[in-house]
Amino acid sequence: MKIRGEGRCENDLRGWWRHLALWAMLFAGPAVVAQAADPRPAEAGWAAILAKAQGDDETLWLEPPDDRALALLRTPGRRPAKGAAILLPPMGSHPDWPAVISPLRTRLPDYGWTTLSIQLPALRADAGVGEYVPLFPAARARIAAAVDLLQQRGAHNIVLVGYGLGALMGADFLAEQGGTAGVTALVAVSMVSYPDLDPGLNAAKLIEKVPVPILDIYASRDLDAVLDFNTARTRAARIAAAAAAASDNVDAYLDSTTAQPGMYGTPGHIAYRQISLVGTDHGYSGLEATLAKRLAGWMNHHARGAEKNALADPKQ
Repeated sequence: MKIRGEGRCENDLRGWWRHLALWAMLFAGPAVVAQAADPRPAEAGWAAILAKAQGDDETLWLEPPDDRALALLRTPGRRPAKGAAILLPPMGSHPDWPAVISPLRTRLPDYGWTTLSIQLPALRADAGVGEYVPLFPAARARIAAAVDLLQQRGAHNIVLVGYGLGALMGADFLAEQGGTAGVTALVAVSMVSYPDLDPGLNAAKLIEKVPVPILDIYASRDLDAVLDFNTARTRAARIAAAAAAASDNVDAYLDSTTAQPGMYGTPGHIAYRQISLVGTDHGYSGLEATLAKRLAGWMNHHARGAEKNALADPKQ
């Protein structure tokens, strides 16, 4: 197995990554240069650019202990939100990443979902995926801070939506919590897995410990690190559901339409679905609208709670 970032798609985007990082250093001003000693300098460069280009977004800062990270908030406008989706970008990327993250960030509000896209820990462009394992605790802290921020703003229905390594970090967060931690569901878009590289990068083992409904969606021409583990992820979901049923710990599934017996006809499945989008690759180019529609439809059924969600547009 070749371990190069998240695979072929990440390599294709590295030229763009370097261009954006250079742009940040040239135009963002002294503040970026002053933070050059930071172990993750790319984050400072991206933050400087994204904070200036707000548009319809609200730029926020997550402040877990001894850390600070940018987040972009977008609300559905004047209608009440059905819930909030915390978007978790892929390896070595930012909260407005052009593949998957930016399209979901801007399209899900059209379906009534607030989006909060957060900066996950990011290393240099040529860093290997194994170098990200020590950053998982920092990622957990940032996700927890994002959940707290949304809850403080009145959100009671929060979904984690991760892409690539971001999906793996989302599953890791839930697996380590020993509970839902205020999260009602997990959407994993092209969740990668590198079990031979490090136990912490084993998607199936993490899914076994995830106590909330899961949408597992991938592209028909996805990375090997995704496709090779489709069956393993499905089996892991059965194990997680069986464990929840055995311990009578199914509260997180009660609002789900598939929590009812016999819906899928497969013992052990509680609110888990695996979907393939045909005719696209890891970047989902050309199918961004379809991806957003699929996610919103699943979230409306499996992460309900609009009547409890008072999240309002802070600009009103």
